[in-house]
Amino acid sequence: MTRRLILAAFAFSALACPAFAQGHAEAAGSGESSPKPPETRLLPRTEAMPILGQDVASGGTVVGRLIDLLVGEDGQPRAAVLDVGGFMGMGARDVTVDWSTLHFAPTEKQHPITTTLSPDQIRSAPEYKNPDQPAAVVVQPKTPDQPPAVVAPPSAPSQPAAPVAPPNAANQPAAPAVPPNAANQPAATVAPPNAANQPAAAVVPPKP
Repeated sequence: MTRRLILAAFAFSALACPAFAQGHAEAAGSGESSPKPPETRLLPRTEAMPILGQDVASGGTVVGRLIDLLVGEDGQPRAAVLDVGGFMGMGARDVTVDWSTLHFAPTEKQHPITTTLSPDQIRSAPEYKNPDQPAAVVVQPKTPDQPPAVVAPPSAPSQPAAPVAPPNAANQPAAPAVPPNAANQPAATVAPPNAANQPAAAVVPPKP
């Protein structure tokens, strides 16, 4: 009985193997060709850089590690999620910072990521816990408002001096005559009589 079963199994396998091989060959021959590869372009590391998992530094000090992005409807990044604080995975927490506070340098050898926020601002940022809740994003503080400049009232424009007309004798009134003051006038000098210039007196002869 066992021998018959073995022979039957052997005969079935002998008949099935050629049919299976033929069916596989037909399927391979009638299959569709492989799809055409899409067009690609090379993106050098100097133009773009991976950022997830990279350290973020502020003033030469590493303040966290970029682990996620928050994007808007237009697909543009709005904020970055940083893993900050902690030691050896203990005490670490996530915070979100505004995308404009990060700067990337793909052309530099180390490809650093820096932030304009200070380490204190990063450390004191609220924790980002629930992605379903609005994120408290740390933004760059605005500079203090400058006091308005004191604007002096406009001064009257300086008028050019009126030209002085030359004096006209015909149009000018005559100056009043000042009477002479005898007290203020110097005394006239009386010249002494000059005998040489005086006529000689006539000699009258005596009467008889």
